Amino acid sequence: MTSDEHLIGGLEGKMEMVIRMLEAQTAKSDKSRSDVHNDLRALRTDVQDVKNDIANLRSRIEAVEPAAEKVREWSTSKAVIVTVFTILVSGVGAIGAAIAGIVQYARHTIGQ
Repeated sequence: MTSDEHLIGGLEGKMEMVIRMLEAQTAKSDKSRSDVHNDLRALRTDVQDVKNDIANLRSRIEAVEPAAEKVREWSTSKAVIVTVFTILVSGVGAIGAAIAGIVQYARHTIGQ
């Protein structure tokens, strides 16, 4: 084998090694790209699921809103009724205390 043939053989060996390295790198890149696409598909699915959940929640809220409004109105009315009743009871209690005070004064005054 001549030195030129030996040199060419060495170059062929190095070229073969470079080709194998490029093939391995291409395989890694292809797998990485495939993984990214799979992750992107999963992310799109998750986003769509979240959008569907939000739409379902909106529908439920819209369905419940009239009843919730009635409960709010009833609660407000109930609070007003309780407040008025409390004032009336307090007023009746104050009137009763005043009458009791007058009666006690009268008994004390008349009893002397």
